[in-house]
Amino acid sequence: TASRNVALTVDSSRRAEPKSPPSSLSQQAEPTGDLLAIEALVNEFYHPGTSNARKHTIEGQLQQFQRTPHSWLLCLQNLPRFNNQYFWFFNVSTVEVTIQQRWPALDEAARVQLRDALWATYAAFSHDIPGMQRDKVAQLVALVGKRQFPEEHPDYMSQVLELLKSKFTLGVTLLRATSDEITSTKADITSERQKYLSYCVSMYLPATFEILQRYAELCINRTISKNGIASMAHLPAPFGDDSRLEQATTDLLVCVQQIFSWAPLDNVTAPEFFQSLFMLARWNEMYNDVSISALTTISELFYRQKPLPLPTVIATGVIELLQQPTLKLSNELYQDKLTELLRLFTTQQWV
Repeated sequence: TASRNVALTVDSSRRAEPKSPPSSLSQQAEPTGDLLAIEALVNEFYHPGTSNARKHTIEGQLQQFQRTPHSWLLCLQNLPRFNNQYFWFFNVSTVEVTIQQRWPALDEAARVQLRDALWATYAAFSHDIPGMQRDKVAQLVALVGKRQFPEEHPDYMSQVLELLKSKFTLGVTLLRATSDEITSTKADITSERQKYLSYCVSMYLPATFEILQRYAELCINRTISKNGIASMAHLPAPFGDDSRLEQATTDLLVCVQQIFSWAPLDNVTAPEFFQSLFMLARWNEMYNDVSISALTTISELFYRQKPLPLPTVIATGVIELLQQPTLKLSNELYQDKLTELLRLFTTQQWV
């Protein structure tokens, strides 16, 4: 079977019928013609009737296209279109190859063009875009930010935070993707560069947690107290939608957990955010996944075995979790997570 450098797993029930491939990808053609020819090859590659030998040939042609100087520019044009999943993922793969492998060969104008096009595409997504596509484009934006912030793109983190304010789902996904790149073990940048990136991003943590705190308060009001919410209409998406509230709250907690895994928290001195985490960690039968996710997020603070920020606030939060009147009603998984948190807390604070 041919290798899957250009193959990405998607729902096989949506396979498209093949179209006739071009006679030669080396022929010069109009951009639209190139893309139509490439789409036909991708469709044929995934067609169940295509032989392994033919797939091997197609794979070589697709890789040849990916190596052409301006393939990424053509593929960027298709990122807002989701009508053909196979072709969409090939376009994403081509842009990713350009960033990961060909970045040093791009001139300054090309880098700016690629960066701005990715940002425009991502920021224009609606809040209900399919998660797989949203996450993938966020990763591409973060990969570029990893290479350009702060020298070539000093506004990167400011733009991330502005997006977080205006479009929660897109913003929190991009913030998590940026955090993922800081902890990435890929050897695509030097260790010195990665440490410097971590330092520069950490300078924005106070502002980041200030924004996240506002969303955490919304989560508390919607999942626990439900006080002070006169109307859902004014709430930012997705917090006014009951069907998406739990996922939004979990997305927030997963992002925070990722930040806790690497970030220096010495300069985060406002107690409100940590108090909100402990509020969300209280047993809530209706939103038990949120309660469990919050416990996991808090535990991340201890896994690093570093001095805790605001230790008194955290100690008080742990004690209050143990004193919950509804604790005996919680499920086994919640109790396991709380036991693990208590073990971490007692080991690090009193040993």
